[in-house]
Amino acid sequence: MKTIGTFVCIIALCYAATTHRPHLTHEPSEVDAFLFQYVATTHHLLVKWHPDKNTYECYITTLTDAERNQIHTDAGMRAVETRVLGQLSSGTMVPDTTTLDQHDVKACGTGRNHTMPVFYTITV
Repeated sequence: MKTIGTFVCIIALCYAATTHRPHLTHEPSEVDAFLFQYVATTHHLLVKWHPDKNTYECYITTLTDAERNQIHTDAGMRAVETRVLGQLSSGTMVPDTTTLDQHDVKACGTGRNHTMPVFYTITV
Protein backbone atom coordinates (compact mmCIF):
# COMPACT_ATOMS: atom_id res chain seq x y z
CA MET A 1 0.00 0.00 0.00
CA LYS A 2 2.87 2.32 0.82
CA THR A 3 4.44 1.65 -2.55
CA ILE A 4 1.25 2.57 -4.39
CA GLY A 5 0.96 5.81 -2.38
CA THR A 6 4.61 6.63 -3.10
CA PHE A 7 4.13 5.85 -6.79
CA VAL A 8 1.06 8.16 -6.99
CA CYS A 9 2.99 10.98 -5.28
CA ILE A 10 5.92 10.61 -7.69
CA ILE A 11 3.59 10.71 -10.71
CA ALA A 12 1.84 13.82 -9.31
CA LEU A 13 5.18 15.55 -8.76
CA CYS A 14 6.29 14.74 -12.32
CA TYR A 15 3.15 16.29 -13.77
CA ALA A 16 3.45 19.32 -11.52
CA ALA A 17 7.06 19.87 -12.59
CA THR A 18 6.20 19.81 -16.29
CA THR A 19 3.22 22.18 -16.11
CA HIS A 20 4.02 25.60 -17.58
CA ARG A 21 2.18 28.88 -17.39
CA PRO A 22 0.33 29.92 -20.52
CA HIS A 23 2.41 31.74 -23.11
CA LEU A 24 1.92 35.50 -22.91
CA THR A 25 2.56 38.11 -25.55
CA HIS A 26 5.81 40.06 -25.56
CA GLU A 27 4.12 43.45 -25.37
CA PRO A 28 5.18 45.66 -22.47
CA SER A 29 2.75 46.47 -19.70
CA GLU A 30 1.01 49.83 -19.97
CA VAL A 31 0.44 51.78 -16.76
CA ASP A 32 -0.90 55.29 -16.24
CA ALA A 33 -1.89 57.07 -13.05
CA PHE A 34 -3.01 60.52 -11.97
CA LEU A 35 -2.78 61.65 -8.37
CA PHE A 36 -5.27 64.26 -7.16
CA GLN A 37 -4.57 66.41 -4.11
CA TYR A 38 -6.73 69.14 -2.64
CA VAL A 39 -4.68 71.92 -1.03
CA ALA A 40 -6.86 73.42 1.70
CA THR A 41 -4.73 76.54 2.20
CA THR A 42 -5.12 77.66 -1.42
CA HIS A 43 -8.41 75.88 -2.27
CA HIS A 44 -6.75 74.45 -5.40
CA LEU A 45 -6.88 70.93 -6.76
CA LEU A 46 -3.54 69.54 -7.92
CA VAL A 47 -3.18 66.83 -10.55
CA LYS A 48 0.19 65.08 -10.52
CA TRP A 49 1.18 63.00 -13.54
CA HIS A 50 4.28 61.21 -14.83
CA PRO A 51 3.76 60.95 -18.61
CA ASP A 52 7.10 59.14 -18.95
CA LYS A 53 10.12 58.16 -16.87
CA ASN A 54 11.80 61.55 -17.08
CA THR A 55 8.88 63.99 -16.98
CA TYR A 56 6.74 65.08 -14.06
CA GLU A 57 3.80 67.42 -14.58
CA CYS A 58 1.74 69.21 -11.95
CA TYR A 59 -1.54 70.87 -12.92
CA ILE A 60 -2.94 73.49 -10.54
CA THR A 61 -6.68 73.92 -10.91
CA THR A 62 -8.88 76.65 -9.48
CA LEU A 63 -12.24 75.55 -8.10
CA THR A 64 -15.59 77.28 -8.04
CA ASP A 65 -17.34 77.90 -4.71
CA ALA A 66 -19.74 75.04 -5.45
CA GLU A 67 -16.84 72.69 -6.23
CA ARG A 68 -15.09 73.66 -2.99
CA ASN A 69 -18.17 72.42 -1.12
CA GLN A 70 -18.45 69.29 -3.31
CA ILE A 71 -14.82 68.27 -2.90
CA HIS A 72 -15.40 66.93 0.62
CA THR A 73 -17.66 64.06 -0.52
CA ASP A 74 -16.64 61.05 -2.59
CA ALA A 75 -19.18 61.75 -5.34
CA GLY A 76 -18.29 65.43 -5.42
CA MET A 77 -14.56 64.70 -5.62
CA ARG A 78 -15.14 62.27 -8.51
CA ALA A 79 -17.22 64.86 -10.37
CA VAL A 80 -14.52 67.51 -10.00
CA GLU A 81 -11.77 65.04 -10.95
CA THR A 82 -13.68 64.10 -14.11
CA ARG A 83 -14.07 67.76 -15.10
CA VAL A 84 -10.40 68.47 -14.49
CA LEU A 85 -9.23 65.43 -16.49
CA GLY A 86 -11.22 66.73 -19.43
CA GLN A 87 -9.44 70.09 -19.19
CA LEU A 88 -5.81 68.91 -18.85
CA SER A 89 -5.10 69.67 -22.50
CA SER A 90 -6.14 73.30 -21.96
CA GLY A 91 -3.56 73.85 -19.21
CA THR A 92 -1.22 76.83 -19.55
CA MET A 93 2.46 76.19 -18.83
CA VAL A 94 3.95 78.33 -16.07
CA PRO A 95 7.62 79.11 -16.80
CA ASP A 96 8.26 81.02 -13.55
CA THR A 97 7.21 79.25 -10.34
CA THR A 98 7.53 82.45 -8.30
CA THR A 99 4.18 83.51 -9.78
CA LEU A 100 2.51 80.48 -8.13
CA ASP A 101 1.44 80.11 -4.52
CA GLN A 102 4.31 78.38 -2.73
CA HIS A 103 1.87 76.07 -0.90
CA ASP A 104 0.93 74.61 -4.29
CA VAL A 105 4.56 74.35 -5.42
CA LYS A 106 5.51 72.56 -2.20
CA ALA A 107 2.49 70.23 -2.44
CA CYS A 108 3.50 69.24 -5.98
CA GLY A 109 6.87 68.11 -4.64
CA THR A 110 9.54 66.69 -6.90
CA GLY A 111 9.53 63.91 -9.44
CA ARG A 112 11.78 60.91 -9.81
CA ASN A 113 15.44 61.70 -9.26
CA HIS A 114 14.37 64.94 -7.54
CA THR A 115 13.41 66.66 -10.79
CA MET A 116 11.20 69.71 -10.58
CA PRO A 117 7.82 69.31 -12.21
CA VAL A 118 6.56 71.25 -15.18
CA PHE A 119 3.75 73.39 -13.81
CA TYR A 120 0.46 74.10 -15.60
CA THR A 121 -2.55 76.11 -14.49
CA ILE A 122 -6.16 75.39 -15.37
CA THR A 123 -8.78 78.02 -14.73
CA VAL A 124 -12.54 77.54 -14.60
